[in-house]
Amino acid sequence: MCFITDFIKAHTRTERHHLVADQRAKLNGWAPGTYHSRCFSCDEEFIGGERAIFCADCAYGTKEHP
Repeated sequence: MCFITDFIKAHTRTERHHLVADQRAKLNGWAPGTYHSRCFSCDEEFIGGERAIFCADCAYGTKEHP
């Protein structure tokens, strides 16, 4: 493999390592799951359902927005 490909894979794993799957019930565009995604509301990465469009905090209204 090429150095750049190895670096990108390692960097991606490191960045995503901090993400924790939220197990709250399905609500307002949020669903629990194992897919890596980006929230349409706050633009943060999250682990959730395949079709989830919001992170659990935004869906439940618990995240402060600037």
